[in-house]
Amino acid sequence: MNDNNMVNRDEFALYDLIKTLSFLGVMMSMAIVHMGCHGLKSIKMSAKKPKFAKQAFRRSMFRIALMAVLALIVHHHVKEVKDVIMHNKQQKSH
Repeated sequence: MNDNNMVNRDEFALYDLIKTLSFLGVMMSMAIVHMGCHGLKSIKMSAKKPKFAKQAFRRSMFRIALMAVLALIVHHHVKEVKDVIMHNKQQKSH
């Protein structure tokens, strides 16, 4: 097999990190959409069921905390992506 067809370590690491970042992005998007649906439902039902609005508020606080944790994880992975790209640039320049 030719060396040009092989995937090097940096390319594989970058591919793996992009997959992970995509999954985390989907998770954050789902949390935002779910929070919006509950917010809309609580607005519609606030006069009838004030207890539901209070519960929806507590759930949205939990989702915001979850999104903050996911954002920290994304930040860590983006740093790794930057390191892989810089390592690859240094290898190609030598």
